[in-house]
Amino acid sequence: AGRGSIGKLLYDPKTEADLAGAAHSLNASLKTLQPLLENARQASGDLPKLTRQLDTTLGGVNAQMQSLPALVLQTKQVLDDTDRTLRALQNTWPISSSVTPPPKQKVVPVRPPND
Repeated sequence: AGRGSIGKLLYDPKTEADLAGAAHSLNASLKTLQPLLENARQASGDLPKLTRQLDTTLGGVNAQMQSLPALVLQTKQVLDDTDRTLRALQNTWPISSSVTPPPKQKVVPVRPPND
C-alpha cells in the first residue's frame, strides 16, 4: 500500500511539505492583494460621483461651445468696424498729411499656361 500515485500523494512527506509551502505562499499573496482590492472597491464607489461631475462639466463646456460661433462673428464685426474707422481717420485732415499711403499693388495679367 502507498506505492501508487494516490498513495504517494497521501504518504510522501515531500508532497505534504510542498502543499504546506503552497498554502503559505497563497496566504501571503492574498494578504498582499487585500489592500489592492480595498482600493479598487473604494475607487469603484467613487465612479458614480465622478461620472455626474464629468457630465456636469461637459454640459458647461458644450454650452460655451454653442456660443463660440456668435462670439467669433461679433469679433469679426468689431475688427471690421475698427478697420473702417481707422481708414476714415487716416483720411481726416490733420492726420492724413502724416500717414504715408500704402503702396499700390501691382496686378499681374493672367496668361494662359504654356502648351
